[in-house]
Amino acid sequence: MILRVLVFLIALTVSGCAGSVAHNVNLSKDFQYSLPQDAWVGEPVSAFQQVTLSFGDEVIHFQAIVELKAPHAKILLLDMTGRRAMDIHWSQTGVEVQYADWLPENVNASEILSRMVLAFWPIDQIKMGLPANGNLVQRGNVRLIKHTGETILEITKSNENSWISKNVIEHRNSDMKLIISSSLRGIK
Repeated sequence: MILRVLVFLIALTVSGCAGSVAHNVNLSKDFQYSLPQDAWVGEPVSAFQQVTLSFGDEVIHFQAIVELKAPHAKILLLDMTGRRAMDIHWSQTGVEVQYADWLPENVNASEILSRMVLAFWPIDQIKMGLPANGNLVQRGNVRLIKHTGETILEITKSNENSWISKNVIEHRNSDMKLIISSSLRGIK
């Protein structure tokens, strides 16, 4: 109850802009990934995550609350002081995002969401969005996204289950790196 009140109060104080994000994300110049049409198709998932987003020397820390219940996905990113940074609501009608106006311009919801999907979603859902020259390789706790045989994204997890693991998402064609430590919460 206290958490709901806190989230409501934070929502009242956030100033920002709303918009939608593309279902297609360029992971490299010639590689476009398409988010699955359905945001989520599995059993409900409720997770709390510590997120570190880096662009070269610039590092930003977030806390994320992820709620997945077919056919919706909701992701809330808070900065380390509890300020709402980004709200992502993904449904069959599209992906809607609300950004706080204090976020740096290089923080892009499409890029964050696509990498989270590639790291956490089931392989069958991910493969549907890969282009013809793209490939997903799963080797133990490492997931590779390849383009014409070359690895462009490497996802390493500390545990077989991404939802209770530290996940390192490195994009080889970019200076963007995500480290997401995830833990499951109770499902209501």
